[in-house]
Amino acid sequence: MASLGNVVAGIAHEINTPLGVAITALTYNQECLHNINEKLQEKQLRQTDLERFNAEQEEGYRLILRNLDRAQMLISNFKQVAVDQSSEVERDINVKDYIADVFSSLLPLSKGKEIGLTITGDEDMLVNTYPGAIYQIMTNLFNNSMIHGFEAHPQGKVEVSTSMAGEHWLLIYRDDGVGMPKAGLKPCLIRL
Repeated sequence: MASLGNVVAGIAHEINTPLGVAITALTYNQECLHNINEKLQEKQLRQTDLERFNAEQEEGYRLILRNLDRAQMLISNFKQVAVDQSSEVERDINVKDYIADVFSSLLPLSKGKEIGLTITGDEDMLVNTYPGAIYQIMTNLFNNSMIHGFEAHPQGKVEVSTSMAGEHWLLIYRDDGVGMPKAGLKPCLIRL
């Protein structure tokens, strides 16, 4: 529950950032519109004013759209991950894309650390599985990396790779944190 609370708080922060940028850009665009209307009313509008206004409006709207798209993507990913977490429904997923979605909701757990994330694997690897279980596994691994591997380190790397191994698929998770005893390094097989 504590991890879930941290994820929700982190997602709220992650969503507030692009929404704040979009609101700031929109406010700036409104101010520009007010200024251009004032110049128009006072009959002091020059072509250079109008050209600058148009350029600023275009840039502002690009910024707004980019940030609203980012917020929408975060909400969509979080919503799907939340559904997967709360239900034990088997479905087809693109493993690499799903893991990327999971990590977009988990990065707030890094609590201000600079964590580089690399996800590699077959772009088209589709599997029929229980995504909620994958989410739980990835959450536990990432949380352990943050708590134990990067506890005293301000930055680090996490690498996740996926591949097919005959009829099974393989997921390898690595971080460059402080490490653990060799006895704990044996791979484990989990059936999903």
